[in-house]
Amino acid sequence: MDQELPSFQPVPSAVSKGPYQSISVTPQIGSLLGLFELPDFLSVSSLASDVLSSMKMSPSFSTGEPSPSALELLNNIQSADPHPDLYSEDDHGASWGHAQYTSGSLTLTTVLLSWASLGSVDTALRFIAAGAQTVKMAKHICFVDNLPDSSPLALRYLQNTLELIWSHWKAAGGPVFKGKSSASLTPLSSSPSTPSSTNPSSVSQVAQEELKILLTKLTKSQLLTWIQDKKIGCKNKNIKKDDLANIIVAASSDLHPTEEDINTLLERPSKRKRV
Repeated sequence: MDQELPSFQPVPSAVSKGPYQSISVTPQIGSLLGLFELPDFLSVSSLASDVLSSMKMSPSFSTGEPSPSALELLNNIQSADPHPDLYSEDDHGASWGHAQYTSGSLTLTTVLLSWASLGSVDTALRFIAAGAQTVKMAKHICFVDNLPDSSPLALRYLQNTLELIWSHWKAAGGPVFKGKSSASLTPLSSSPSTPSSTNPSSVSQVAQEELKILLTKLTKSQLLTWIQDKKIGCKNKNIKKDDLANIIVAASSDLHPTEEDINTLLERPSKRKRV
């Protein structure tokens, strides 16, 4: 029998008045499954369905307290005020969400290290709902300001959130939904609170660290070239080199440069000095 989580309050709107007051997303499995069927979320629909359908099979899986840093990052995402005077042009509009997900040391990859960082399905759903709300907010900002919104940066952060949660869920032994006609897989471990020694998130983390090292070979100009070519969302040429590298790392894996790509960029003639 399908189970649903207890009733939770919606993720609060980022502001209490103005054109954004009605933008909120409820962190419940049923509501989120319906939301991700909408055209705005088509690129993450399949992944979101896998994650949420699997969590629906075991909503009380590994209930524990989230890490303080996870709660702090979640609060940063949820409480962000979209007033344009508070953000630069490159953190607003279609880039709304960039500041919340990359400012300081609190990022998805530095905070969500394993399922233990989340602690429970409740917290995982709150991160997913906060990500979806950020996408809706970005699209509404673009609508209000008459800006294009076909691929908001927030959608990539939402995809990264789903990928991390999915990886940690499976590594911790969460059941995996295989479709209506198939039985669920046996959990990967008998103790859901103890991640497997072959944690795939560890592999992902290593890959990201290796990417950061590779990106240090590039100049600021070359990093900007990659970001602009891939339409990742940053147009500010005054942004720091380290922040440009973090933007690339935070993007979905299909937008990450390979070592061959980096070598190609290095071989291109550049009039600028290396940063």
